[in-house]
Amino acid sequence: MNHEKKIRIATWPRCWLMIWSVTALVASAAKAPYSEDRMMKEATHVIMGKVVAVSSKTQKSKVERTLFARDRIFKITVNVSAVEKGTLVKPGDDLTFEAWQPSRRLPMLPGPQGHQPVPSKGDVVKVYSIYNAQLKTHGPFMPNGIKIIENQKD
Repeated sequence: MNHEKKIRIATWPRCWLMIWSVTALVASAAKAPYSEDRMMKEATHVIMGKVVAVSSKTQKSKVERTLFARDRIFKITVNVSAVEKGTLVKPGDDLTFEAWQPSRRLPMLPGPQGHQPVPSKGDVVKVYSIYNAQLKTHGPFMPNGIKIIENQKD
């Protein structure tokens, strides 16, 4: 009887570790794409235009808190040709915003995968964004708030 009790007690830490691991994996899962209807409804701005500049840098992740996590941050500038929603941006304006994708994750755990796709210079895009009045920045919905309408390679 005493031997059975020791076995049950010894398995509890493993059970909690397994429960914690499964919870961590589920909690850090990739974000599901938004429907176009939902993005149109919730966005403060919806614009179309041509990407005139793209730059990127790799930096410590703000999303994942592990020691070795790095993200690639893209700074994208779009020359606006049409505004479907919003009043702060007009056709002819240049709108600059950031997008990101994971660059390195150690350990290799699933998690948010950033913006998909990230456009290239010359692409024609449609951007569903939310304006942050405090920071005075536009942020596209993640993961699919940037739609490539015409690829520059076409």
